Amino acid sequence: MNARRTLLAVAATASLLPGSAEAQDIIMGRWSILLQGGTDLELSGDVMTDGSGPLLGRPATVQATSFEEAYDPSVRGQVILGYGVSPHSEILMRGTYYKMTSNQFQPGTVGGAPFLAELSTYKEWGIELGYRRYLSVQGSVKPYLALSGGMRVLELTSADFEVPEFEIALIDYPYWNGSRMGVFGAELGFLYNTKGRVLLGLEVGIRYQTKPSRSPLPFPFEDSDLENINATGSRWSVPLLVSLGYRF
Repeated sequence: MNARRTLLAVAATASLLPGSAEAQDIIMGRWSILLQGGTDLELSGDVMTDGSGPLLGRPATVQATSFEEAYDPSVRGQVILGYGVSPHSEILMRGTYYKMTSNQFQPGTVGGAPFLAELSTYKEWGIELGYRRYLSVQGSVKPYLALSGGMRVLELTSADFEVPEFEIALIDYPYWNGSRMGVFGAELGFLYNTKGRVLLGLEVGIRYQTKPSRSPLPFPFEDSDLENINATGSRWSVPLLVSLGYRF
């Protein structure tokens, strides 16, 4: 429902901006550069899966925990270089940076007591190729659709686990390895041409990202289902971005 409202908001904003035949520019054969900033809404995807088994001699149960439960809202920054290959379309190269800071969360229990976890800051870099198709090039407001795909590199992620009632503290355990992950997506947005060559815009999209490489959890998680609670991490998300750019 939030994603649908966001799509409607982008379309409504584009329709309210003034159009002008004098402000239209030529796309074919020209370069553009966009700086984008914003956040992602997490639609689905878990940082931890279900598991059970003994932990230091006590029965433990872990339930699946989503990205939204484990992390604060994200910060995304992007740089996009585009080149016009037709009067209505551009090919794109995009560099991305993404960061989320974590919260302590309770994924389960150990011996009936709260089992707490906290992951290290999630940081990734990426490069993608894409294609942007303008739905209209008349006037100063140019709505578009885009498709993209590429690779992201996740930095090493560690985890802290605690059971305060039993004075158990397992600190800085490797959780996800530094990983290369595939990413695919589609975007809907608009660019508004000012009287100069400056571009302003909004964009919303849908992205799927494959899961990172897991680091097998060592003692005391080994030899039980708890060893594999980090065998997850793929996710769907909705990027919300503002754009500032220049066509030359």
